[in-house]
Amino acid sequence: MHYISRFIAGFSIGFARVWQISLVTLSIVPLIALAGGIYAYVATGLIARVRNSYVKAGEIAEEVIGNVRTVQAFAGEERAVKSYKDALMNTYTYGKKAGLTKGLGLGSLHCVLFVSWALLVWFTSIVVHKNIANGGDSFTTMLNVVISGLSLGQAAPDISAFIRARAAAYPIFEMIERNTVSKTSSKTGRKLSKVEGNIELKNVSFSYPSRPDVVIFDRFCLNIPAGKIVALVGGSGSGKSTVISLIERFYEPLAGEILLDGNNIKDLDLKWLRQQIGLVNQEPALFATTIRENILYGKDDATLDEITRAAKLSEAITFINNLPDRFETQVGERGIQLSGGQKQRIAISRAIVKNPSILLLDEATSALDAESEKSVQEALDRVMVGRTTVVVAHRLSTIRNADVIAVVQSGKIVETGTHDELISNPNSTYSSLVQLQETSPLQRYPSQGPTLSRPLSVSYSRELSRTRTSFGASFRSEKDSVSRAGADAIDAGKQSYVSPGRLYSMIGPDWYYGVFGTVTALIAGAQMPLFALGVSQALVAYYMDWETTCHEVKKIAILFCCAAVITVIVHAIEHLCFGIMGERLTLRVREGMFS
Repeated sequence: MHYISRFIAGFSIGFARVWQISLVTLSIVPLIALAGGIYAYVATGLIARVRNSYVKAGEIAEEVIGNVRTVQAFAGEERAVKSYKDALMNTYTYGKKAGLTKGLGLGSLHCVLFVSWALLVWFTSIVVHKNIANGGDSFTTMLNVVISGLSLGQAAPDISAFIRARAAAYPIFEMIERNTVSKTSSKTGRKLSKVEGNIELKNVSFSYPSRPDVVIFDRFCLNIPAGKIVALVGGSGSGKSTVISLIERFYEPLAGEILLDGNNIKDLDLKWLRQQIGLVNQEPALFATTIRENILYGKDDATLDEITRAAKLSEAITFINNLPDRFETQVGERGIQLSGGQKQRIAISRAIVKNPSILLLDEATSALDAESEKSVQEALDRVMVGRTTVVVAHRLSTIRNADVIAVVQSGKIVETGTHDELISNPNSTYSSLVQLQETSPLQRYPSQGPTLSRPLSVSYSRELSRTRTSFGASFRSEKDSVSRAGADAIDAGKQSYVSPGRLYSMIGPDWYYGVFGTVTALIAGAQMPLFALGVSQALVAYYMDWETTCHEVKKIAILFCCAAVITVIVHAIEHLCFGIMGERLTLRVREGMFS
């Protein structure tokens, strides 16, 4: 705004003094706007590509660091570093182009300014010679117009900030304006006075947004009666877990409808709907806070009595009572302080603390060892009573006593019935799945594993013993890590100063780019003194005889035109060299840190 205000004020004064000079110079402004517009358009695209390349490289780094033990176990460090470096090379390529584009853009702006100054010096000499205005008024007008033009040139670097903001804002506003499920539901959603728990999927067609060409469901139909246990079985990728995602409204079906007690769930309030559903996944997601806070994620306003009741139903209360801080015990990041069975039982407590009418179990015990699986399954047996339950099962031995077993294959229900009904047909798909699991050498646990109707009593003595040991070790480990962190912080404080020599050594391999960039920057910086020299010579020439004036003005105009060509070259080289230096330094630092 400062530079735009100066531009407007300068031309206003110029038109008030000698309007002819201002009008001629104003004709150059569209060229300045055109050069700036082309620069902004090209730079926006390149900056967006650089940003996307950094995002892809960051995804690779996050994936590798998150699975660093697996990478190290298979000696895949070099491959991981190579993948990360290849991703960063795209940012380097686009970064170079962005630097060159910036140089050409700024150079073009200054080129147009120099050409306009050449025209201005020549035309002012004619105005003085024709006695349209005297030398003083002409010079005053020329200075005002020149300052106005300089304001546009000085505003050019600030344009890059708006360009970066525009490139960064596009995905943000795209996400804000996206018509999400929650936005649609919040406007038109309604709540049912009573939930029976009848769920029906009618002619549902669905593909994941990330893979629209892969059809998951095509006219899929499934009826889940209220208060019954319905188990979904089938091979990987058959669509079992997708049913749970659609019931939770994580996604919307492309066609068909999902009914709850005869009401399309699309018409129901999303928050209310999810309050009626308890979800337990294969990998329980716990937050780095207390056990109580983790359970409260299921119901924000739950009382301590409700939390305790949920913990009793999930059979988590036993190990919680053996902890020093009980419900106030910190579980660590992602629940690292707890065993798999303990985490799963807290996840069950979180799911049932709101007393849901519907329970969704997505392979809730498949990632556990035999002992933990047994105790968790017994907890699930307890909480499933009287609730509509959908079970996605990998281990078929756990769903023998489900009310309905639905076999899903290639996105379709191929068989339904009880375990006895389906197993009685030796040629059924379900029988084949059972036989395959019972005879597979990879079967980890015996087929007579936990079922849906086992007795509810179970001994926790061995697990509690393991709990005490693991927690003692965990807390000691945590204390040790805190001590190490404190020592590291002290060391970091001692080493917070980095010598300039070390910083310069990081850009040492690219010193020649720095030399070229510095030289061209010095040349580019000399353009203002050159302009001052030319204008002062022109002012003197205006008071000479016409022939001498023409000769001097011609020299000054040619000098400005030459400077116009040179400024494009030096700006392009300057920003290209410093752009390459910056991108290489970033590439070197990122690669070094990742390695």
